[in-house]
Amino acid sequence: MRKRIAPLVLLAVFCLLLLKPVWVHAAPEASLTLTYQKAGQTFQALPIQIYRVAEALPDGTFELIQPFASYPVNIHGITKQEQWHTIAQTLDAYIVADQVKPHAEAKTDEKGRVCFSGLDTGLYFVQQVIADHTEGTYVFNRFLVYLPTPLEDGSFDYTVEANPKCTDFIPKTQY
Repeated sequence: MRKRIAPLVLLAVFCLLLLKPVWVHAAPEASLTLTYQKAGQTFQALPIQIYRVAEALPDGTFELIQPFASYPVNIHGITKQEQWHTIAQTLDAYIVADQVKPHAEAKTDEKGRVCFSGLDTGLYFVQQVIADHTEGTYVFNRFLVYLPTPLEDGSFDYTVEANPKCTDFIPKTQY
């Protein structure tokens, strides 16, 4: 009887091991908080759109994802801020021309802040924002941001905060 039970027990243990859930270590999720302010002014209810344009590779480079991978945009060997600015302008043109849907969108709160959480890591494009205010129109720059952001000590910050730069102000004119 014992000789018959031992193989059955081994078979049962083997079956349990096969049914055991497989634990996969997923990459941590990231968050991006943007604050739209200028000269003490906060901008509430601004529609903010972000686009995930590339994934990060283990060697520290990026690879464009669809639909951006089909565009003739080079994101390799970038050494100057002006190059990133040009890439952002180019991506913006393709987004507008092809009506690319954003990865996420939300509106700023009463403090001019918006938070996108649960984001996959990668390179994100933040759309230019035009804010009408009582004194005039503020234009906040489009830009690219890497989630997570590398820190000087070699670690990474998965909760990135940014203050988009106000690049233009057009005062209201009364006639």
